[in-house]
Amino acid sequence: MNKDNAFRKTLFLGIIKNNPIIFLQLSVCIILVIVMLIIKATNISIFSYVRNEYNKSIYPLGRNLTDSTDDKTKIREISRISEMTDNSLPSMKGITMPLDEGKIRSKYNKSGGIDISVESKRDVKCMFSGRVLTVDNNSKYGDYIIIEHDNGLKVLYGNCSEIKYKKSDTLSGSEVIGKTGLLRDNITKGIHIEVFYNGSELNPTTVFGNVYK
Repeated sequence: MNKDNAFRKTLFLGIIKNNPIIFLQLSVCIILVIVMLIIKATNISIFSYVRNEYNKSIYPLGRNLTDSTDDKTKIREISRISEMTDNSLPSMKGITMPLDEGKIRSKYNKSGGIDISVESKRDVKCMFSGRVLTVDNNSKYGDYIIIEHDNGLKVLYGNCSEIKYKKSDTLSGSEVIGKTGLLRDNITKGIHIEVFYNGSELNPTTVFGNVYK
């Protein structure tokens, strides 16, 4: 038995010595298997992590459109919120329209919010009193400002230009927070509006009605 083990050991060492590439490939395979087992054991998903980090940068209010199951749940929640009675919605008393005039360019859908187009550069106004949560820029919204209004609504005003406020600033309502910029086609002037209430997305027209036809 000892002779057999010694023979196998000698044979194995001989193979390694004469074929270093095979040994290297075998070592790499073993390392990969160990790494995969560790990932599975700790429930780490590299792709999920990268996707979530991407979503955080593109969707500052937390929307995740890359997961179809979550998307369907989100759509159902949006429908539920949009069908709320007036008593279930926050108070719209004292609302200021974000634009004095404009036209809804894109109807509300699961991609989020609506675009309101204008013929020339216009003031963008704060709809209610509140506090600025974020002022930032990304490829989806361009320059945008997110305001947490005192009535519980969180509103993203996107595709703006000349934003006049910074994070943590307080507003009493109706202030000019910036100017309209260019929508995603880089041709049409206007703004993008998204509204959230109690963590769920709300059709913006539920807030300001059919002002922009």
